[in-house]
Amino acid sequence: MYRDGQKVYDLGSAACKGDQPRQTLQLETAAKAPLLWSAEQPNTYTLVMELLCGKRVLCAKRYTVGFKKVEIRGEKIYFNGMPLFVRGVNRHDFDPDNGWAVPEERYRQDMDLMKQANINAVRTSHYPDDPRFYDYCNRYGFYVMDECEVESPGVRRKGVPGDSPVWTAACVDRMERMVLRDRNHPCVFMWSLGNEAGDGTAFTAMKQAALALDDTRQFHYEGDFDLTKSDVISRMYPTADVMEKLGKKEPITISLYDNIANQLAADSKPITAEMYEGKPVLLCEYAHSMENSLGNFADYMADFEKYDNMCGGFIWDFVDQALHRKAQDGTDLWLYGTDFEKEEPRHWYSLPNTTAITGSNTYFCANGIIGADRTVHPQYYEVQKVYAPVQTLAVNPDSGSFTVKNKMLFTNINALECRWQIEVGGRLLMHGKLEPIDCPPLSEVTVSLPYTMDQVTGDGMAVLTVSFATTRALPGLASGFTLLGPICAAAYASACGGERWRRFALRPPGQPGRGAGPTLT
Repeated sequence: MYRDGQKVYDLGSAACKGDQPRQTLQLETAAKAPLLWSAEQPNTYTLVMELLCGKRVLCAKRYTVGFKKVEIRGEKIYFNGMPLFVRGVNRHDFDPDNGWAVPEERYRQDMDLMKQANINAVRTSHYPDDPRFYDYCNRYGFYVMDECEVESPGVRRKGVPGDSPVWTAACVDRMERMVLRDRNHPCVFMWSLGNEAGDGTAFTAMKQAALALDDTRQFHYEGDFDLTKSDVISRMYPTADVMEKLGKKEPITISLYDNIANQLAADSKPITAEMYEGKPVLLCEYAHSMENSLGNFADYMADFEKYDNMCGGFIWDFVDQALHRKAQDGTDLWLYGTDFEKEEPRHWYSLPNTTAITGSNTYFCANGIIGADRTVHPQYYEVQKVYAPVQTLAVNPDSGSFTVKNKMLFTNINALECRWQIEVGGRLLMHGKLEPIDCPPLSEVTVSLPYTMDQVTGDGMAVLTVSFATTRALPGLASGFTLLGPICAAAYASACGGERWRRFALRPPGQPGRGAGPTLT
């Protein structure tokens, strides 16, 4: 096993028996103090294996591997001993120009955008992705929920796959192939048994088969009604009252309306108080990013941080799915839904294309925080801000006193550069940088910025911006990474990517002069 070209561990060798066509060999060694893999610090090793006949090499394989431990204790997911917080998105493995044949540069582009938006996790909705996706996640640092391709929304209420032995073997086969292919990727932190495929013994068999191949990861399945298959309580698009009940571990009952809706399209599940024991809450889909959305996204984050049993979730979804074509005049066309309506077989009794359940589903595949052409939507910046794992809070802005909270698990804030600036009436008045701030993971410190209100002169609103910047190049981010978004023109960045700024109005507009009371924004 190699790290940076240097051999660090030797697993030894084992002899094959020539008369057996298929054999299992076990090689092991004690790895002393290995560098651990995480999304913040994606430390990987290169494992090289050779099959020899005498001194002749018959076959050689190379794998990217990493050291990590994922476990559930109480109602929390722990990653390398630290409570995991999933700042995730769902992502389809799709390209507007090449369909399912996603080119190399698209993976790099997507992961750059994810890092810059403070996203740390991806759910492979709703099937295993191209192997290159996992290679990039290993290198960039993303926690991956690897999802098996078992999805039957239209027929799940007909018992497909359910308890029918007709489907069980096929479901188990898909699960086994995914686990066998992906189990050595350090980025994969949890298996998912599928999506919107109902419940039944097929999923029990899938989990048992997967455990026989890999017992180091936990399992997710949102469709699990009795929570005997899923190791987490998963929910889709919970309302504010449901979030409160989930956080307080209160029973969730199903009304007559819910039962009727379940027979049509919904999938509401009751939860008893006893079901919460040992089950973290993880939202596999939330914050549906269609049209002008995510305006209340911060409310979800407030609940995640308020309740100990909540571990975050995955936004639906990362990118609009559309097909890129060129018009005769060279104009770029991004086509979806009703753009293909003329090609659909229609009858006099066909319903109009106005909902998500008729015809071409209108624009229901355009739910991303970025467009199919990878230009960012306004909600991208909301995600960037709310997912920021460094937060600055006002203590006494009048005297330059602030609290800095470190929400990261493995990174000290002293790896970042803290920058501050004060603008009055839109003009830069003063700015500076602080010495490295010693703030360990999941802690907070009070810092003082070197200014006084007597120095804040001039007419107009006085605004203080506090930001954090990378001090070295990281996957997806350049050294000193700075991004100017439409929310405010201020420098911000960090070791985990994206926005790390906070603005404070030191003097409201219409109050010229000096010494006016501070207003937090």
